[in-house]
Amino acid sequence: MARPSESVTAYGGKADRFREVAAVIEEQRGYEPSNSEVLSVLLGEFDADSYRR
Repeated sequence: MARPSESVTAYGGKADRFREVAAVIEEQRGYEPSNSEVLSVLLGEFDADSYRR
C-alpha cells in the first residue's frame, strides 16, 4: 500500500536557508543530498518539546 506524501515549496529567504543547510550537509557527507534527505536531517533535529507552550 502506498504511503501518503507531502509536497513542500520554499520561497525567498526560506529557500535560501534550505540551500545553505543542503550545502553544509553536502560538505559533511561528501555528496549532494536530495531535498528529501535534507528534510530528513532537519526533521531529525526538530525538538517538538521546545515549541510547546
